[in-house]
Formats: sequence, structure tokens, C-alpha cells
Amino acid sequence: MNRESDPMSRPVANSLRDEFGMARAILEYSLRENIAGFTLSGLKIPRILQTWRPGSELPPADEFALEVAIYQEHLGDRIAALSCNRKMLQEIWRFNEATREFRELELTIPEAAREVLDQLANLVNALFDQDRSAAIRSLAHCQNRRYDLVEEIAHKLSPPEAMHA
Repeated sequence: MNRESDPMSRPVANSLRDEFGMARAILEYSLRENIAGFTLSGLKIPRILQTWRPGSELPPADEFALEVAIYQEHLGDRIAALSCNRKMLQEIWRFNEATREFRELELTIPEAAREVLDQLANLVNALFDQDRSAAIRSLAHCQNRRYDLVEEIAHKLSPPEAMHA
């Protein structure tokens, strides 16, 4: 079945697009408010990301996908906390739960996984350097990639996840 004509995945894809847009708005706001307050202290950087360089060989997804997806969540939590806004932080927690399966599936697509790792490394470096513009560019790049993949991945989501994505 053509995934773009699949009536079951279209609402899920639209919902995911909304999720990504809301999360990006919160994260960008948080970075604009207080990037100077960001710290990597206490965040365990995934093994694959510690040595990742563009063009590196990609191991099988089952060796890193869950660890990277969870790291993305922790990083998002940390960024959202910069806003000092409890509702925004709660929204990011909800977003993380609603999109975890999507983010894990995204990492099973080799080309997408490479981009995820490239941009995650760029984002971490930008945060470390307190380079707000570079961090926001990384967030934008990630959102655009996800928009490109949402139709492909939406039909793979399990029904319980898909219902509240």
C-alpha cells in the first residue's frame, strides 16, 4: 500500500508534524532565554556519539538506537529546563513519550541515522560553546529531516503509540 494514500497513517503523520513543531518552538525559546545556563554535567553521552565523525561507519541500529533516543530526551529536558517554565518542561516530557518510537525507528534508517548523529554532535558542540545560532540551526535541520521522514515512518508505528502521537 502506498503510505501517502494510507488513510490510517495520514492523521498520525500530521500529529507528529505538530509534535515536532511544538517541541522545536519550546526548545528554541529555551535557548534564546538562557543558553548560558546550559550544562552537560550529569548527561551521559552515548558511546556512538563520543567518537562519531561525519562519514563514520554506522553500527547496527540495535546497538545504539534506544540509547540515542533516550539521550535525545534527556538533552531536550535539559534544554527545556532553561526556560524556567514548568509547563514547557512538562510539554517536552509528553513530547518525548509521544515520539520515542518514531525517534527509534528514525535511527533504523541508515541515511537518517547518520544525519541524526551528525546533527546531535553539532547540537552538543553548539550547546557546549553556548552558540545559540548554531544550536537553533541544528534544531531546524532535525525538524526538517523529520518532516521528510514522517510519512515513511508513520505507517510503521504501533497502534497504541500512533493513537497518541
